[in-house]
Amino acid sequence: MKIAKPQGDHKFITEHKQWEKAVQGYLASITFADTQIGRLLDALEKSEYAKNTIIVFFGDHGWHLGEKEHWRKFALWEEASRVPFIVYAPGLSKENSVSERTVNLLDIYPTLAELCNLPAKKELEGNSIVPLLKNPAAEKRKLAKSLPPVNKKDAPTVKEGKE
Repeated sequence: MKIAKPQGDHKFITEHKQWEKAVQGYLASITFADTQIGRLLDALEKSEYAKNTIIVFFGDHGWHLGEKEHWRKFALWEEASRVPFIVYAPGLSKENSVSERTVNLLDIYPTLAELCNLPAKKELEGNSIVPLLKNPAAEKRKLAKSLPPVNKKDAPTVKEGKE
């Protein structure tokens, strides 16, 4: 992959003095997405569906902004493994609440099953994060693992769920 090699993105960005603009563009996209999520939640609160609609917003990967001379994803460093993950559940979600606990995208299904009072399939991986929605500081003792889809020879990123 050329983008992750010495002659890839980092060289181009530094040679053309684009680092600040690259970070600015990334942060602008986050601000835009955040504004749109706020608009969605405001509209939902004014609707007849406010008490029976759950919203889950997530991305499939994190992003590097020049750390270790790396841009984009395609790495096992923590920045590429972190993803945006927002859950809005009526009666549980509190404005501006954030949990610093480690969760996994595999936790989405069991969380939605519990919130909807549906039976979860036991053979699937993942754990409900409803306790974290109720109390963002609640303890969670599961591991979150990240394996690259392309290069499985590298060691996986493993982060303990208990901070």
